[in-house]
Amino acid sequence: MRRGYYFLAASLPDLFRGRTSGAGSLEEYLDYCETQVTPEDFDTLKQLFLFNDARNAVTYRSKEDSFVSPSFYSAEQMLKLIDEPESFFPFLRRYAATRIEEQRERPELTEIDELISYFYEALDDVADDFVREYYANELELRNIGAAFELRAGEFELAKYLIPLGRAYELIMKNPEANDLGLSVDFPYARNLYQLYDEADLTKREEMLDQIRWQWLDERVGADLFSLNFLAAYAIKLASVERWSSLSVEKGEELFQDLLDTVRRSVRFEIEFAHLTEEQKAERRRQLEEERRRAQNTEQTQSGEESR
Repeated sequence: MRRGYYFLAASLPDLFRGRTSGAGSLEEYLDYCETQVTPEDFDTLKQLFLFNDARNAVTYRSKEDSFVSPSFYSAEQMLKLIDEPESFFPFLRRYAATRIEEQRERPELTEIDELISYFYEALDDVADDFVREYYANELELRNIGAAFELRAGEFELAKYLIPLGRAYELIMKNPEANDLGLSVDFPYARNLYQLYDEADLTKREEMLDQIRWQWLDERVGADLFSLNFLAAYAIKLASVERWSSLSVEKGEELFQDLLDTVRRSVRFEIEFAHLTEEQKAERRRQLEEERRRAQNTEQTQSGEESR
C-alpha cells in the first residue's frame, strides 16, 4: 500500500520559498525528505538521479575529481565501483566489467551514452513504477531532442542516439521526414522540430522542460500526498536549479510557478475532499478555465500598456 506524506507535501510551498538562487536547495529538499519518509521510499527518490551516478562512474576516479550530486551512491561508494562492483546496480556492474577488461561494447557511442544504454536495457531492475516510467519518458525525450539537433548540424543520427525505445525506432525509419516520423506517437514533436531551425537554444530547452513537466503533472494527477508527488517535485526542483545557474530571473520564475501549482493543488484537495471524483474533476475544469481567463486578461492589459 502506498504511504501518504500529507504534512511533507503540504509544507513544500513554505519549505523553499525564496531559496532558488542559493546553492543546494535540491540537496536540502532531499535531506529533509530523508527525515520524513521511510528508508525504502528515500531509496526510490534517490533513484531519480541515477544518471548522475552514470556520470560519476565515467569521470570520478579519485577524490580530486569533481563529483556530481545528488546521486544514489556517495562519492566514497563510487570509488569502490571497480573493486566491489557486486554492490552496485547491474548497469554499473556491466560498465565496471568493460573498464576492467578495457573492452567497450559500443565504441561508436560516447562512454556516458554507452553506460546509459546499459541502464535502459536493465530498466526493469528499477522496481518503482513511477521511476521506471519517468526514465522511459526521458529516453524518448532525450532521443527526440538529440535527433533534431543532430540533423540540424548534419551529424549522423545513429552514432549519438541511445539505440532503444519507440522514438529511436521511428527516427531510424524516417530520417528524412521533417518530424522524423514522430508526430503521431509523440504529438509534441510537431512543434519541437521547428525550434531546431533557430539559433535560440533557450527556446529549445524551455520547450523540453515544458514537455517534461506536463508529463509529470499528468502522471501524478491528483495523487498529491504520495511518494510520486514528492518525486515529481524533486525533478522539477532539479530543473529550477539548472535554470537558476544560467539565469536567476528564469530560475525564480520557474520556482514561483512550481510553488503556485503546489499551493493550488494542495488547497484544492483539502477544501474539496468531500466531493466525489467526478465533482472534483468538474471543479478542476472550472478553476482551470478561470485561471486561463485571468491570464488572458492580464496579457491583454499588458499589451495595451506597452502600446
